[in-house]
Amino acid sequence: MATTLLGFSIVYLPHYLTLPPATFHPELLSLLENDAEKFLSIIGFRGSAKSSFASLALPLWSALEGRSHFIITFADTSAQATLQISNIRHELENNELLLADYGDQSEGISKQREWTQTSLLLHNGARIMARSRGQRIRGLRHREFRPDLVIIDDPEEIERGGFGRGGTYP
Repeated sequence: MATTLLGFSIVYLPHYLTLPPATFHPELLSLLENDAEKFLSIIGFRGSAKSSFASLALPLWSALEGRSHFIITFADTSAQATLQISNIRHELENNELLLADYGDQSEGISKQREWTQTSLLLHNGARIMARSRGQRIRGLRHREFRPDLVIIDDPEEIERGGFGRGGTYP
């Protein structure tokens, strides 16, 4: 069990951290785990582990530690959204340390019904859902919970002019 996102990432997801940490990683992780941050926009270079920390480690840590009840990650395309959930599911089902410390999160849950390509209901009651461009979250509810952690990964795809908008870039 990890009380910080950095500790969780180092212990449970070292296979995603293949390079030495950058000087900005402690600040990034501190901001991601800070519940007082209601809106956070992170801009960084490709390959700086933004998605690994924000779209994989953060939802896993928040759900498993009971910090969030209804987590939604947004991706540019439905294929990317499906892949986000697939990566999270892979860790929940195959990461031996996660299984040892947090247990089988599908225990007592109908995997066929509750572990889909875009949504996972964990044994502890937390839900992690992925959506893509154009899919709405207005009105979504998991039990009595509205989304309490929303993560948008790569909202501006330069080739298409941004997340849901047409446009040109120099």
